[in-house]
Amino acid sequence: MDIVAESKKQKTKTAREIAPQRILVPINFSISSKRAFAQALSLAGKASRITLLHVIPQATESDQNISGLVASAKRSLTTFTESSRGDYDLSIHILVRTGVPFQEILAAAEENNIEMIVLGVNESGPLAGIELGHTIDRVSRYARCSVLLVRQSE
Repeated sequence: MDIVAESKKQKTKTAREIAPQRILVPINFSISSKRAFAQALSLAGKASRITLLHVIPQATESDQNISGLVASAKRSLTTFTESSRGDYDLSIHILVRTGVPFQEILAAAEENNIEMIVLGVNESGPLAGIELGHTIDRVSRYARCSVLLVRQSE
């Protein structure tokens, strides 16, 4: 009996021990994406790595200098990280891509072997609660990893 009890004790792991090691948080600098980042920080273990991803939509590419937009987005993500990270001492990677947001989120998840995508849901507007949005719908439907939707609290 002691062997069985010891075996069960070893199998029981704390939440931090089973925390996802690689988390992707798409950031559009909204309040909902800030909440998603906060949720990712609380889920992460000490060995976890959080990747913040900002996607510059394709329509914007032809309008302005893309390298300037990417540099600006990286600066904004750095500022966002510093102001939102709190006391958490985790590895945070910043990634900026251009293209169709849901496609770039899925591609980044595959390329970085992501275990969980944490998405902020903005539930304002006339279709709140019914229409989650094109990007959220596609990511949650086609991602090969877990997807956590963080809703805006009242």
